[in-house]
Amino acid sequence: MSFTGKRVLLTGAAGGLGETTAHALAKAGATLVLSSRNEVKLREIAESLPGGPHETLPADLLAEGAPRQVVADAGQVDILIANAGRPGGWALDETEFDEIDQVVRVNFEVPIKMAKAVIPQMKERGDGQIVLIASLAGKFALPDSTMYSSTKAGLRAFGWALRPELARDGIGVSVVTPGFISEVGMFAKRKRKAPPLAGTISPQRYAAKLLKGIEKNDGEIVIAPPQLRVLSQLSLTAPSLFDRAFRRAAPQRKPAE
Repeated sequence: MSFTGKRVLLTGAAGGLGETTAHALAKAGATLVLSSRNEVKLREIAESLPGGPHETLPADLLAEGAPRQVVADAGQVDILIANAGRPGGWALDETEFDEIDQVVRVNFEVPIKMAKAVIPQMKERGDGQIVLIASLAGKFALPDSTMYSSTKAGLRAFGWALRPELARDGIGVSVVTPGFISEVGMFAKRKRKAPPLAGTISPQRYAAKLLKGIEKNDGEIVIAPPQLRVLSQLSLTAPSLFDRAFRRAAPQRKPAE
């Protein structure tokens, strides 16, 4: 799929990775419909992008009916990139009940509802691409990241199930599983470092690999250094071995006093 002349609905566009992705898409010839809660930041990004005119759709995706409404307000959507997410980077016993609800809704429920909302118009055209931003944390869970890992694992499974459903209608589905991103992203925002030897990917390299994977309609777009790819596969094929190795390498939490 070429991006030239395509309308791309990008959620979470005001975040660091969202902004980097928006610039890469615009340079590739796409017209952007940017969505986020931060209206001011959205306008700044839209005005800074080449090409266009690009549009903004400020929205709180936690609001009732917001996922469906954003898709409806976007008009024609050739590519949906469900990039919005919440970190959920806490141990479960330290996570408030309302935060559990928000992480599940934004990371898992919202992309599902947006996909459902955009499918009819894509089926009518016989063309389209749904891109779900998951995480390698959905393949192997990180300590104190229970909700984030579980919702990203669920989103990955959803994408894999949806892909064959829509293939006969000419609609592609790509699941994106990035590792640790330097400078921006949830770990950088919370000033957390990647585990030793995990390695990081720059935002620019992330965006380049993302666009290449979308163009090829890859089922899964893995964006991570080689060693992290190996670890993620080990966690799936030999979970007990991975667990023992990870426990030895990971710092232990201090017991509550």
